[in-house]
Amino acid sequence: MSQIYVPNTGELYLLEHGLNTDDLTLGLFKNDLSTSHGLIFSDIIAADYTGYAAKTLTSTAWAYSTVDNKGHAEYAQQNFIAGTIGTSCTVYGIYCYEPVGSILVYVEKFDTEVVVDATGQVISYIPVIEGASA
Repeated sequence: MSQIYVPNTGELYLLEHGLNTDDLTLGLFKNDLSTSHGLIFSDIIAADYTGYAAKTLTSTAWAYSTVDNKGHAEYAQQNFIAGTIGTSCTVYGIYCYEPVGSILVYVEKFDTEVVVDATGQVISYIPVIEGASA
């Protein structure tokens, strides 16, 4: 069987039409999970520090371009701000999902976990989804 090749224009088309369908949700997770292709939404344990709230990524607000010869979709920076801390929470990474069907779109573990233990502490993140062309 021959290999399928998706050019940059095809990647951009697929990203834009896929992301313009539904709003996504971006959240932080607190379990030290192993990332794999078999991960599903129920594998994630959401952060639960005071003031934490997942973010809605509106489908029409993504920006599309080609970066390093790859289709690239980027969203504005999202800031997760802690409220008054009673108990600390260790955050291992970020996850993005489609909320209606609880479909896990992607997971990104931080290089180093973040301990949320101070009132007003901020975790900032820029959502990016890229194609994987060579």
